[in-house]
Amino acid sequence: MKIVYIYILLIYAYIYPVIYQLPNTLYAMEPAWSLDGTKIAFASRLLSSDDDDIWYISSNGLDSPVRLTTDPSDDTAPAWVPNSNKISFISERQPYGIYTHDLSNGAETLIIPDGSCHSWSPEGNKIVYSKYVNGNTDLYIKDMTSGVETRLTTDPDQDAWPDWSHDGLKIVYDIGDVNPTMWVIPATGGSPMQVPLDYGYFPK
Repeated sequence: MKIVYIYILLIYAYIYPVIYQLPNTLYAMEPAWSLDGTKIAFASRLLSSDDDDIWYISSNGLDSPVRLTTDPSDDTAPAWVPNSNKISFISERQPYGIYTHDLSNGAETLIIPDGSCHSWSPEGNKIVYSKYVNGNTDLYIKDMTSGVETRLTTDPDQDAWPDWSHDGLKIVYDIGDVNPTMWVIPATGGSPMQVPLDYGYFPK
């Protein structure tokens, strides 16, 4: 039996390592904390499977991992939806886009057709995401109450991997596919400002 171990560092007053053992798993990736810190969602692939699925596990390591998605297409990049009992993720099923999984009843719903990497506002009423439209990948924000979608960025290069600040005022993201640079833009729109680094990936 092949066993792969996931090492997740929990940072308290000091760094405390916790080891999770996932039997029959090829790999696990893209961990995401629940807002209360009690759970960690992640994408993983079983040795017996040809696709990635979304799982979660308690952060204290006392419970077995729980598999959430079973679609034969890849499900990746989980994110906890604030003020709800849901996890959002990217799915390559048809139609492609961002889906939510309701932990209370298992219902899965397409919320952003063609949406990709994404992040939620602190209140959970808005979502920022990258989307390929007319030959270019830019960031968009959708108000989940009104349903209104607003284009946030217009750079001719690829804009991706957004992350919403905890105060709700700013969004950090990558520009570029090769050696990307990091930028910050007001959540209400405006002129982006480059983070003074030569390059950076997947800002959080």
